[in-house]
Amino acid sequence: MRKRLKTKEQYIYFITVVTHNRKQIFKDEKIRKLWIECLKYCYNKLDFQLYAFCLLYDHYYFLIQPAKKRKIEDVIRHINGIFANQYNKFTNNSGQIVQRKFWDHIIRNEKDFEEKINYIHGNPIKHGIVDDLERWPYSSYYNYYCKHKALIEIDFIQE
Repeated sequence: MRKRLKTKEQYIYFITVVTHNRKQIFKDEKIRKLWIECLKYCYNKLDFQLYAFCLLYDHYYFLIQPAKKRKIEDVIRHINGIFANQYNKFTNNSGQIVQRKFWDHIIRNEKDFEEKINYIHGNPIKHGIVDDLERWPYSSYYNYYCKHKALIEIDFIQE
C-alpha cells in the first residue's frame, strides 16, 4: 500500500531556514534548547504536521505540512518570529535572527520524502558537528532510529 503524502489542497514541504549573515548562534547549547522549546510551543499552538527536523549551527531544516487553512509562509514566519523574540529576550539583543526568505521544496512522492529525511538526518555528520548521529539530539533522527528520548514529538506518515 502506498503512503499518502499529500492531500489535494496541501503539500509536504522540505524547508531550509538560515540564520542572518550565517551567524552560528546554535553552537551555544542554551540557544539550541531555546529553539527546541520554541518549536515545541509552535507545534502545540499551530496546526501543522512535522515529519522531520534538524538544527545545525547556522541553519535548520523541516519536513513539514501545514494544515489546509494555513500557508507554509505563515507557519515558517510564525516559528521564526517566536524564536527570534525569545532569542532576543534571552540574549538581551534586538534585530533580525534568521534570513527573511527561506528555501522550500514541495515533496513530490514517497522517494522524494525518504531522500529528504535521509538528507536532513545526515547533516550533522556532513557539517562536521558529530561523527555519530546518535550524538546529536537536535534532530528527528532520534524519533526514527534511537531508543533515546527525543526532544520533541514528530508526526509519521500513516500507511
